[in-house]
Amino acid sequence: MDQLNKLFAGFAAAAMLASCSGNEPTVIPNPGGEDNGEVAYMTISIKAPETGSRATTDGGYEPSDATEKEHSVKNVDFLFFDATGTYVFTVKADDTKFIPADDTKPNVEYVNGGNTILILNGIDKSNYPEYVMTILNAPADFTPGSDIAETGTRLTAMAADFPANSESPFVMTTSSFLGNKNGASGEVRHDSHYSVTKLNESDFHLTAQEAKDSQTPVEIYVERLASKVEVTLAGNVTEIAGKKVYKISQTLAGGDNNTSGDAVSDVDLYISVDGWRLNATANQSYMSKQLDAGWATTAPFAGWNIPDDWRSFWGKAYTYGADLEGKLFYETPKNLTANPFGFDGTNQGNVQYCYENTNSPDDIFTDVNVGMEFGDRTVAVQTSKVTHVALLTNIWQLGADGTSLTAPSLVQFQGIVFTETAYKNMLLNQLKNAGNLNFWRYTGSSTDPTTDITTENWKTVSSDDFEMVRDESEGHKVGQVKIVAKTLAAADKIYKRVEKDGTVSFEDITATYKATVDNLLANLNGDKVAVGSNSGTAIYYIPVEHLAATGNQAIEGYYGVVRNHWYKISINSFKRIGHLVFEPETDDTPLIPDDPDDSMFYVGANVNILSWKVVNQNVSDL
Repeated sequence: MDQLNKLFAGFAAAAMLASCSGNEPTVIPNPGGEDNGEVAYMTISIKAPETGSRATTDGGYEPSDATEKEHSVKNVDFLFFDATGTYVFTVKADDTKFIPADDTKPNVEYVNGGNTILILNGIDKSNYPEYVMTILNAPADFTPGSDIAETGTRLTAMAADFPANSESPFVMTTSSFLGNKNGASGEVRHDSHYSVTKLNESDFHLTAQEAKDSQTPVEIYVERLASKVEVTLAGNVTEIAGKKVYKISQTLAGGDNNTSGDAVSDVDLYISVDGWRLNATANQSYMSKQLDAGWATTAPFAGWNIPDDWRSFWGKAYTYGADLEGKLFYETPKNLTANPFGFDGTNQGNVQYCYENTNSPDDIFTDVNVGMEFGDRTVAVQTSKVTHVALLTNIWQLGADGTSLTAPSLVQFQGIVFTETAYKNMLLNQLKNAGNLNFWRYTGSSTDPTTDITTENWKTVSSDDFEMVRDESEGHKVGQVKIVAKTLAAADKIYKRVEKDGTVSFEDITATYKATVDNLLANLNGDKVAVGSNSGTAIYYIPVEHLAATGNQAIEGYYGVVRNHWYKISINSFKRIGHLVFEPETDDTPLIPDDPDDSMFYVGANVNILSWKVVNQNVSDL
């Protein structure tokens, strides 16, 4: 049934306010009557385009079901602008109903249930507005700018609320694209103002009945400000001891009970995936998708900007070309561990929403020895600058009984994975080779150990006397660990062997032992960082790919999340362990991945953009 929304705006007053120098035009509310001059009626039909993309293999669309929350519309704001793009007035509608589109329109997700008729008071043919920007579920405090451009670049933080509050609907705005587009009857519906709908004199009717009878409503296409990411598990998953795990063969220093510190062996390890959260997400969004005029003819954007589908599949996010300080939100191991998104097979447990986060190659790629081609450079993505999945996993070893799992204690250092014992032995061997491992316990029976030089009565400290702890020195990173001496028991004593004038004796250094050896250990690695886990916890970082890989070229659009896209990431296999995290349940350090020059933290992936409409990304060999 058609909806007759009696909505009013005093055009003359609004136009006057918009022309003031304050650049903050006032929205004129319903003045409460139809008797204030000329009246025009306009028929509106709102449609939401699906998120298919030219980045897919075939460029087509695939159906996807939006949840009720995702397509809920509580209110609509129609912001009108004159021929110069100057803001003039706003008309509001409430409780708008939407229904799914039919299958013959694959680019349309839903339409409003019947046409909406707007009543515009105070206007006639001499002052019809030229453009309309449509905002669904606008934040209550949103204020238009002085013109189309300023209004579209107003920032909003509304969309970040809906994962936590199902009553908060998605903010949606007029779909942005470059180029002209005609409507069903040949009238111009889109021109150089890419974020608004073009109006024509024929859109304004003199009576309500004429508007209701119109066969050519103003078709307005909208898109959500949010992106949607879903992560699922696939591939060769084995169940052991009640856990679904992936098997990997990992080279370990000290594996298979080798404890010399440099002996290595291939060890079977198993990876369980415990959950995930999005990381490096933009904390705000432009109200309208921002485009670059040059994209209309520049590859790959010329193929992504499709007026016939009422959309462009790339945009300049709030983060684009900007100093990212304070613009990206990073999770912590503590929150990831306490509040992971799981894998319950529904769109409630394994889906998260975020704002679009796009950038140019120069802003997100860095030079590496092996990677993608970018002009005459070899580059890889800086994961910390692009929205990515932080995948929470646990590493396991098969127990001696062949049916149980135990969590190994591991350390990553300089691209090598050590067992904790092997890493401690390596450090102790370095101290020994430098002549600094001069810490002894007395095992004899003399009442004065300082004078007993019988070799058999002395035992040097070993790896059992040391422990791995979180390194919280200035600038510490997630998972950063150090090896320190265990606190001595009350009756335990440590001695130093002293040779002077050919005489050997032992000196009790119990009081200074821990500080001395901890300082020696701290100076061994210099500025090289070790990360470790005493519980098998490891995090993988998976940058979200927007553009399906084409050869080995690093082009703009390869990484990023774009509004109104649904990115479906499927975990298929693992090749090596991820970034180790020490006691994640208490670590509040931001999860900021290292640059990709360290292959331990680098993740590869394949992506297909399908359709809210979906972006499919298959991830193998993490």
